[in-house]
Amino acid sequence: MRPGLPEDYYIAKFLDLVVIGPAVVGLGVVIWQAFSWLQSGDWQAISVIDFLLWTGLEGAWLNEPTSWIGLWKMLDWMPLSVGGMTLSFILFLAVNIYVVVSGLLGNW
Repeated sequence: MRPGLPEDYYIAKFLDLVVIGPAVVGLGVVIWQAFSWLQSGDWQAISVIDFLLWTGLEGAWLNEPTSWIGLWKMLDWMPLSVGGMTLSFILFLAVNIYVVVSGLLGNW
């Protein structure tokens, strides 16, 4: 930590990275897809489920869901780029709600 900066500054910067990270990943996926398309002429569709399987997450639900089937269908349909940007937006709202509520309570 640099002297003279409050601890809240570092927490805020960490939360910035947490919020911006998924959006950057989503944008990077679109750039990669566009580059691949320019080379081959075929669009490489990557869903959120494809990404979760690619990361090595194994589980019966990812392969053959028996519950929450609507959620699975939505994640299988949703492009990874849209999923990353959506997650980033949800995290942005959650962090800002936390900051406002904490500020009202005098904890931030």
